[in-house]
This record gives sequence, C-alpha cells and structure tokens, in this order.
Amino acid sequence: MITPLRALVFLLLITPAVSWSEDNSREAHEWLVRMSQAAQMLNYEGTFIYLHNGRLETMQIVHKFGDKGEQERLFSLNGVAREIVRDNSKITCILPDDKSVVVDKSRPKKLFPDDLTSKDVMRLEQYYKFELGEQDRIAGRKTQQVLVKPRDGYRFGYRLWLDSETGLLLKSDMVNETGEPIEQIMFTRIDYSAVISDKALMPELMGKQYKWFEHEKDTVEAMELEKGWDVENSPEGFMMTERGRRRLPAGKMPVEHFVYSDGLATVSVYIEKVEEQNDLMQGVSYMGAVHVFANVVNDHQVTVVGEVPAETVEFIGNSVRYKTSD
Repeated sequence: MITPLRALVFLLLITPAVSWSEDNSREAHEWLVRMSQAAQMLNYEGTFIYLHNGRLETMQIVHKFGDKGEQERLFSLNGVAREIVRDNSKITCILPDDKSVVVDKSRPKKLFPDDLTSKDVMRLEQYYKFELGEQDRIAGRKTQQVLVKPRDGYRFGYRLWLDSETGLLLKSDMVNETGEPIEQIMFTRIDYSAVISDKALMPELMGKQYKWFEHEKDTVEAMELEKGWDVENSPEGFMMTERGRRRLPAGKMPVEHFVYSDGLATVSVYIEKVEEQNDLMQGVSYMGAVHVFANVVNDHQVTVVGEVPAETVEFIGNSVRYKTSD
C-alpha cells in the first residue's frame, strides 16, 4: 500500500532528476546560441585538423568581424593547395591544381549554423535533443561539451566542444546512429586577435592564367523555373529553403536546384536534363558523411546530396515528381 508519506518521498526523489534534466537542456540551448554569436562576431586566427573520408587535412583559418560584416579566409597546409575566401555576399574557392577559381553566393559555414537564435533552438527540439556533456581541454583551452542527439534516423548527431570563455566551437564530431564519428574537426591552435589586417584575408594562390567560374544567381523569377518539378514529400522537419536555377561549373545547361533543411542538416536536389543515356546514375552512394541518391524521372537526372543518412536522400529523391499542366 502506498501511503501519503511514501508518495511524498517518491516525489522528492524524482523531482531533482526532472529539474536537472530541464536545467541541463536549457543550459545546452544557451551554449548553442552563444556559440552561434561567437562564430560570427569574434576575430580569431587558428589551425584545425579535418578528418573525413579517411583523409586528414590541416587547415588555417582567419576570421574577422567589422564594418564590412564577416570576412574569412581558409587555406590548406598539407596535400593539395587550395584557398577559400568568404564574405557576406560571396564565397571564392581557389583551386591551383585545376588552375580555376569558383565564385558562388556566400552560404552558411560547414561546421554548424552560425545564425542560431534561442527561438531556432527551441524549434529544433522537435527533431534533436540537446544536452550538456563533460568539460575538456581543446587547443589548450577549457571547453564545455554539448551533445546534439537526433530524435529519428533521418539526421546525424553531433558532439560539440565550445570554448568556455568565448563560446567558439573548437571541436566537432558528426556521429552516426551508433555514435561513431564520421567527420571530425578540431582546432590545435587558436588566437583571439584584437585586430585582423586586410592583408591576412587576401588570397595568395591566384594567377592570371586561372579560369573563372561564376555561378548564376540562385533565385530567379518564378516564370523562369520549370514549374512542373516538385518534391511531394520530405522527412518531418525538412522544409524547402531555396529554389532556383543554377549553372554548375562544368555544366552546359542550368539545372533546377532545391534546398531542404531542418535548421541543422541541409539537403540539395539537382534536376538536370539527360543528354547521354550512358551517363545515367541510379541508387545510393556515399563518401564519408555525404550521401548521394540518384534517380531518373521524366528523362531528367535527379541527384540528391547531403550530410545526412542514406534514408534521407533516398526518401527525398523518391519523392521528386514532374507534373504536366492540364
């Protein structure tokens, strides 16, 4: 028999656990918002290692925030030489091996969205669970770990280590459904400089003989799009954030381009008119954390790409339809 006293004791025992869980999640939210602000507004220069597809790369980064907004330069320190320069309006990729420069509209940075608000994190709670982890040291600095756990199998999780003093992301593990890392980034050196010179943000690898590729404006007037293409369904939480027509660097004709995101994970859908039957691709493939699903719909090659599980790109790819007007 459960007496009132026993019931009271039971409630007292479980209440601290519930309260701790809520406090833990709330603190994790606050850390993520702080991380997002730090990624945009701090001046810093550092070196990080990037492990993906079984390859280890070392990169140097210079980041500045000022009157011109965000400016950033990344350049490789090992392997194939390359540089990436980003500002608020465009991103420039310099590829010396190919003697080419690709200029595109500036897009969110790879590691983690850098524009998260408290409202955004609350919305993401529908699809991810956020928890504080342990404290650690990365690049000689004290860090706080934040765990991002997906609530279904359509997205990957993260383990994030944030600088305890500044909130900047110093280490990131993208993990699969078993918790194994499939992509890792970690700073080995970080310097928060008060002043970043303009010279430090200038690329060094470009030459006059380089060939330039500039992507056309992504968003075009509705009348310019093929209105018949549609993605009838997508995993819960993935919403269309962009739709347009793009000309890829090696492409002869513009391709239809859809972007779906849940706020953290992003998936791109490319639809291209088939020119050669021998070039058709079908099925799922992957390279590290990136999964690709290819299909043929109405004589068009449909390609779905994203740092998401195979089930996600396949779900979206099988939902692409072309509807002829009546």
